[in-house]
Amino acid sequence: MDFQAPNTLAEQITNYMAERIMTGQIRPGERIQEPGWPVS
Repeated sequence: MDFQAPNTLAEQITNYMAERIMTGQIRPGERIQEPGWPVS
């Protein structure tokens, strides 16, 4: 049995975003904004 450290938060976010891009949930060139943050 090998010990494997859990993914870092950055890796989890990268995997989540990559999955959304590959499945077409995020279109090319679409802006990604954090909800509730002001737009400048």
